[in-house]
Amino acid sequence: MICVEHLDFSYGKTQVLNDLSFHIDSGETVALLGPNGAGKTTLVELMIGTLTPQRGMISVLGVPPRKAHDDFRGDLGLVLQVWSDHGKWQLKALIDWVRAHYEAMGIACKTTDDVLNSVGLYHRAHHKVSALSGGERRRADLGLAILHQPKLLILDEPTTGIDPVAKRDMHDLISELTDTGSTVLFTTHDMSEAEKLASRVLILHNGGIVANDSPDAIRSELASKAEIRWKDGHGRHVHTTEYAEQFVKTLNLDAISHLTIERPTLEDAYIRMIGGDATVTMSHAAATEDDPASSATTVDDSAFQVTTSASTASNPASTTTETELPAHTTPNPQPSSASSKEAHS
Repeated sequence: MICVEHLDFSYGKTQVLNDLSFHIDSGETVALLGPNGAGKTTLVELMIGTLTPQRGMISVLGVPPRKAHDDFRGDLGLVLQVWSDHGKWQLKALIDWVRAHYEAMGIACKTTDDVLNSVGLYHRAHHKVSALSGGERRRADLGLAILHQPKLLILDEPTTGIDPVAKRDMHDLISELTDTGSTVLFTTHDMSEAEKLASRVLILHNGGIVANDSPDAIRSELASKAEIRWKDGHGRHVHTTEYAEQFVKTLNLDAISHLTIERPTLEDAYIRMIGGDATVTMSHAAATEDDPASSATTVDDSAFQVTTSASTASNPASTTTETELPAHTTPNPQPSSASSKEAHS
């Protein structure tokens, strides 16, 4: 579906992508992660043909995007960070206009009512686009992207700037699309979003891919230890281990309360790779596995005395399992460039 090999791209003397290679197969849902300026939006623009590779090869839907014709646009759906504003249009009229453009090229489309229903905006059909909330406008963007039932969806930070309820609705829509066999590539800064939606994660850093695997595999290899917390007659205790279930079996559950198992998240692994030590990659993860800075606290198993590491604190974003105990868009099918540089990525 997408093939990138030895891709280079620079803005002047600033190298953005350097010898970049990866593949995305049909039916996958892939999250592209990376810090601001890593090249995510630049890569998206290369994949949709608004930029030209300076070296290497890129193929999307079997063709180089810069040489693609109308059938390429018919198989590709886009939600970019920046679209031309069409605030004066009524939403239904806008979708009708885009549908007419596709159908003039011989591309079959869903009905406008079907699109509005699928993104939950039927009740807003006759409202101006400018009257929609931020979340509704992003849903409208997605509706325009799926209007022509594309084989591939590329979504550049589709949930940025919207509230939690609107974000949940967008997640549900994207999940429904992947369930029907669509191939989805999306960029995001939200690690929990990547964990929830993606079957595979690509982490882009310093111009290259530093991780390429499932969220579970990346999390397990770079941040494999869990924190177990509990209370007993001696106070609060924390134990860090790779074998949480086995350790819990050694506890006297009748004598303790407030037992939780806090497992590492993709965000923990990402921060360790990008934020904590940019030289750490998947192939080097084993060398840092026993780094004492990787755990917030440790406990002496024999005496259950808590010792706190000075370098880190518990991450509130981590996934926590509680155990209860007895004691307790644009409408234009030919989009303009999302940005001239990677400043928005």
